[in-house]
Amino acid sequence: MPIFLNEVRINHACKLLSENTLQIDEICYTCGFNNLSNFYRQFKRVTRYTPKDFRRRYNIYLS
Repeated sequence: MPIFLNEVRINHACKLLSENTLQIDEICYTCGFNNLSNFYRQFKRVTRYTPKDFRRRYNIYLS
């Protein structure tokens, strides 16, 4: 169950990162993570990118 819940949270974080309106730490807490380092670790486990790299790659893709 925790793996599924983390993946749902990460998917929501990806959506928020693509909107580019919130800071990464705000996204972390908005998505239900209590710890920024755990958010980074889980995000990278699911997407293979850090949140900052994900946002950068997404913005380049849109350009």
